[in-house]
Amino acid sequence: MPELIVWKDQQFDKLRREMDRVFNRVWGDFGLTELTKTITELSDIDLTETRDSLKVKVNIPGINPEDINIDITENDLTIKIESKVEKVTGGKGLVRTRQSYKSFTRTIQLPSRITVDNVRATYKEGVLTINMPKLKQKKGRVLKIEI
Repeated sequence: MPELIVWKDQQFDKLRREMDRVFNRVWGDFGLTELTKTITELSDIDLTETRDSLKVKVNIPGINPEDINIDITENDLTIKIESKVEKVTGGKGLVRTRQSYKSFTRTIQLPSRITVDNVRATYKEGVLTINMPKLKQKKGRVLKIEI
C-alpha cells in the first residue's frame, strides 16, 4: 500500500507544477507573475520532540509577524498566514501597481498532549519557532482490593 501513496503524491506534485506553469504563463502576459506565488513552497515544518516538550520550526521568510496566526489546542496546532503586499513603481506619468496575496494554512496533529497556557512562539530572521511543554501525566493510583 505505501507504493500507492508515493505514486499518488508524485502525481499530485506533477499536477500542481503543471498548473503553476499554466497560471504563470497566463498571468505573466499581464505582468502578474507575483500573484501565483504562495507560501506553500516555503512551508517546511520541522517537529521535534523531547521528553518534556515539543518544538515546531517553520521557515517563512519575508512575512510580517502581524500576519501570522497560531491556534493551538492540547492535540492540534494550526498556523495560518495571510499577507497582502502592494508594490507601486513608476515615475513621471506612468505608475504601476502590483498586488499579491499570500495565504497558507497548516494543521498538525501533535504526537503528545501539551499545556496550552505555557506555549511560547518567536519569529526571528524568517523562522517561526513554537515551544510547547508537554502536559504532565498524573500518576495513577494503585488500589489493593482485598477479597
